[in-house]
Amino acid sequence: MKQKTILSIGAGFPQVDFIRSLKEKGHYVVSIGKGRNSKEAIELSDDFAEVNTHCEDEVISWIKNYSKKIDAVGSYSGGKAIRTLQIVNQFLNLHTEIPEELIIGMDKFSQQELYEKHKLTTIKSWNIREITADQDLIKDVDKFIIKPTIGRGSSGVQIIKKHKLLSDIRNCLYTEDTIIQEFREGKEYRVSALIQNGELKLLAPIERKSFNKTVFLGRLSYDDSHIEAIESYFMKFVGECGIKNVIFKADILVSKGNIDMIEMDIGVGGGIYYKKYLSELFKYDLNNEYINLIINEKVNKANNPAKNKFMDYIYNLSGRPIVLDLISIEKLLNQLIGAHKIIRNLLKPEEHGKFQSNADFIFSIIHENENISNFELNKIINQKLFINAE
Repeated sequence: MKQKTILSIGAGFPQVDFIRSLKEKGHYVVSIGKGRNSKEAIELSDDFAEVNTHCEDEVISWIKNYSKKIDAVGSYSGGKAIRTLQIVNQFLNLHTEIPEELIIGMDKFSQQELYEKHKLTTIKSWNIREITADQDLIKDVDKFIIKPTIGRGSSGVQIIKKHKLLSDIRNCLYTEDTIIQEFREGKEYRVSALIQNGELKLLAPIERKSFNKTVFLGRLSYDDSHIEAIESYFMKFVGECGIKNVIFKADILVSKGNIDMIEMDIGVGGGIYYKKYLSELFKYDLNNEYINLIINEKVNKANNPAKNKFMDYIYNLSGRPIVLDLISIEKLLNQLIGAHKIIRNLLKPEEHGKFQSNADFIFSIIHENENISNFELNKIINQKLFINAE
């Protein structure tokens, strides 16, 4: 295989496996990042530059002055870096570039406009000004989801009744950067898809159940009960937009007669832990296949999934910093659920004790025991191992 120069948008810990795999394949890797860079990611790279991946203009300017021709770009970063990745793909005219209309960044108002244009959602959305000016807009809706226009990890997301919404608006508790959507019952999926030359190589409809009385990640499990409808839904969108080579993660809601888009990342979204679960579930090296996609090598088709494999997110409910005793945790889990794999959150949220978003899970567990719920797992682990747990 001819050596290629690959640009990693990001040099933090989520990029380590990506960069290592590229090096193992014999490629020249240059990584860029500013802020929370990983020493290991930088050391693995052939070249590194301190460039702000949240600023697309800064990245493009750096590329123009870089000495080597860049053959492909990739990233496991999220947030604003996803838009930067899309802009760089377009600037370099790579085979993985996406149409201009899909480069919308993290702004949820722009996302909703895109979803409505392509008939990906029927969920009604408003901003504060619209409802303040005309409350009749929500006369037929009793329950709502409130979100910050720009946010990650379900931070700041609320589910409230109409009387509470109107009271909060009267008391000016929301900024103009708040999006309000009707709440709809249904089954929520986190779907990943990998497409090469218009052919679907991976479709992973993963049911997403929230942690007890929150909107945070609780349990993930494979569910193909709506797979034909989900495949048709996404492939119609991909065909309309003319996308040929893409990987994306999308959160959708399947209800009676409808599939509605909640949020979509055109890129490797969902976090590195979610990707590890998919790789275990399908016995499919997603990292390797993503690399094949961006360097224009053949992407293998995914294997059939193990339907009885779950991933549970575990949170520290004590509200205070704790010390993880992985030996005790392993011993407890062997008794509780049998064979399993622990994936520790490398951000180490147990050191601050916060419980405010998806990012605050302390570890996830991949296992095959369907006889215990996510809530029960969290409760037992907290009671037995975490001091002052509720």
